[in-house]
Amino acid sequence: MRKNLLFMLLCLLFLHTSIAQDVTFTFANPQITNDGTDDFYEVDVLAESTAGFKLGAGLLYFNYNTAAFGSSIFTNGNIEVTYTAATTPSYLLGSEAFPSFGFYSSFVTNDNTASRVAFSWQQALSSGMMPMNNVSVTAVELFHLKIKYVDVNQDPMMCFESGAIYTDQTFTA
Repeated sequence: MRKNLLFMLLCLLFLHTSIAQDVTFTFANPQITNDGTDDFYEVDVLAESTAGFKLGAGLLYFNYNTAAFGSSIFTNGNIEVTYTAATTPSYLLGSEAFPSFGFYSSFVTNDNTASRVAFSWQQALSSGMMPMNNVSVTAVELFHLKIKYVDVNQDPMMCFESGAIYTDQTFTA
């Protein structure tokens, strides 16, 4: 009996580690745009994984250069996050299960510090409603950031926060 129990526990442990995945977030398509009055730094946020899975709730933190964008960019109205499925590229967080009802909701942007902003989302539907894995070894666009410059001559120095308490804040569905 003990041998069988030990064997089953080892099998469960192996099964758990064999289906684990690591997700990596990156930036793509950075550009400086101008609306005729103001300059903006725009970039797509992408996700990819070592194994396919259905994305659940998540929270990402971004550090930035306050000389380029000013401090507290959310409080000062200097950041826009878009994730609509109707754009090119089509952003994963804007994916819809039914007309006008998405897989993801409750989007929140806020300042974490004067030089760090956070963006989070919640899973709105069960994973069973999602037709397939939506994160895989091929990078997929999650959402788009647009940040207003206060000094376009400064380096944006955008990066993901890598501190231990700021990582591993994204879940599978």
